Amino acid sequence: MSNFKEEEKSIEEFAYMQGQRYWIERSFQDNIGELGMADYQVRKYNSWNHHMALVMMAMHYILKKRLEKKDEIPLLSVRDVRLQTIAILLSQKVEIEEEIKQMLYRHIQREKDINRRTKNDEPDNLFESFDDNP
Repeated sequence: MSNFKEEEKSIEEFAYMQGQRYWIERSFQDNIGELGMADYQVRKYNSWNHHMALVMMAMHYILKKRLEKKDEIPLLSVRDVRLQTIAILLSQKVEIEEEIKQMLYRHIQREKDINRRTKNDEPDNLFESFDDNP
């Protein structure tokens, strides 16, 4: 189903457009689950509009951080950035170090899951010096 007629686009272009839908849906899941996109209680459109603007600004900040760190930390998630930002804003150095340790542990687990699903027997060992215990 598309706004285009079958003659206007090739099958490859339709497949590409369909593939882009996943990333849009994933973004909405992150916004709803981690940033509170669905957690609004407002009575007027203007209030709803302000809430959505704040969520979108938060998502932009997180996207910017993920892009900055994509080479160093390829499995950095929305949740990781959100939790680290909270720890930094609360200025609790002990908690930020603990959060980084927990994040690295989650990334090791995520890498194992990815390797298991792709049936890759050789892990990439993203964090060779990190102890496997949280």
